[in-house]
Amino acid sequence: MKVIKIIIEWNPISVNHTYFKGASSYYMWRWPREYKKNSALQASVQYKWKPLEWDLDVEFHYYFKDWRKRDHLNYNKIVADALSGIVWKDDLQIKSSHHYTYIDKELPRIELLIRKK
Repeated sequence: MKVIKIIIEWNPISVNHTYFKGASSYYMWRWPREYKKNSALQASVQYKWKPLEWDLDVEFHYYFKDWRKRDHLNYNKIVADALSGIVWKDDLQIKSSHHYTYIDKELPRIELLIRKK
């Protein structure tokens, strides 16, 4: 299988800044919902086939605006959820992942390289 490349052009956001606690459960803030929706839209423009159904190996390449200290493992969840039903059926199919961090002040983004496991 060839490598599938998806580029999400938006500054990556951490799952730590995604939810807040309400009276009885957790809720997603509006701006992460917009990020997730925008990520899904960008992916659907780039990937026009049926969602993948097999186990996957995914490389996450994060391009941030600056060198602030970040835990890059907190950045994949919202994107993985956003691509469920578009690129893959469910993010549980990601059996291995690799994470790389870079700086690009002009174009912050996440690039995903997807392979069959």
